[in-house]
Amino acid sequence: MSAYWTGADESGEARILAVATREWRWLLHDPVALILIFGVPLFAFVVLSLAFSHPVIRGLGVVVVDGDRSEVSRAFVEQVAASPNLAIVERTGDLATAARAIRAGDAIAAVYIPVNFERDLKAERRPQVVAFYNQQFLTAAGVASSGLSDSLSAATRSAAERAAPKANRIGSLVPETIALVNPGRNYAQFLLRALLPVVVHIVITLAAGYSVGSEFRRRSTRTWLRCAGGNPIVALAGKLAPLFAIFVFIMLTVPLILEGIFGISFKGDVLMIVAAGALMVIAYLALGALVQLLVCDLPTGLGLTGLIVSPAFGFAGSVSLSSA
Repeated sequence: MSAYWTGADESGEARILAVATREWRWLLHDPVALILIFGVPLFAFVVLSLAFSHPVIRGLGVVVVDGDRSEVSRAFVEQVAASPNLAIVERTGDLATAARAIRAGDAIAAVYIPVNFERDLKAERRPQVVAFYNQQFLTAAGVASSGLSDSLSAATRSAAERAAPKANRIGSLVPETIALVNPGRNYAQFLLRALLPVVVHIVITLAAGYSVGSEFRRRSTRTWLRCAGGNPIVALAGKLAPLFAIFVFIMLTVPLILEGIFGISFKGDVLMIVAAGALMVIAYLALGALVQLLVCDLPTGLGLTGLIVSPAFGFAGSVSLSSA
């Protein structure tokens, strides 16, 4: 008779507890399960936290090509350097040097100030200041483009006032635009909030599949069912109960990481979020178990499970970028 036999007269709760105890002992002694359940989330959390250690992009390298070399153009460059998103890494007199710096990765953008810049401003002509940026790095290029646009507008106004000052007068009304959502372009705020749950939900599904599929490959389904008194629902509930407790705890650590490390405050109803997280854990535990029960083969089941849950990375990225 198995050590996990609970007897036919045992209640359903006692049988679930017996199966859960059996499963917990197996989890603690199976290295693959320990790596999958604890090692993979920990590794992902550490890597993502390091990747977003600087959640706001600052100091993107810019090369300045000053073809005018006048007092006004130097003041113009100072305005560009004052942008928090940009940092002037080199000042040169030709575009070839700037192009080499961008190709080498030393800079993300270049600004060209044309010859006779000061003269044209004083003559009330509008000189054409050109900004180049590397579109290969899409996110950084977008930030650099926005920073260059803002700083060039401010620098042009400042340089025009310095070159051709005029008496104060009331001009046309200019609306002020204020960003209400993520004004500082904090990428941890909208990317990390999506990526951490995505990693957890993939691990949840694979862990459930590995736990159930191991019964068909290395363990004994008869012992599993006998421990549950022959009731398959009790057997499945008891097997998934330890995983449910573990992953609910991991899900609760996500807001702690976001707020404790990155200073991203939690907003929302706590009970509602906890309930939604628990339901998500239950859903993906059930999905992983279902795939294994349908195919009754551990490698095949894990492969199908990976195909089902892996597209979540793409959806999380697209939703995050649309909400930035």
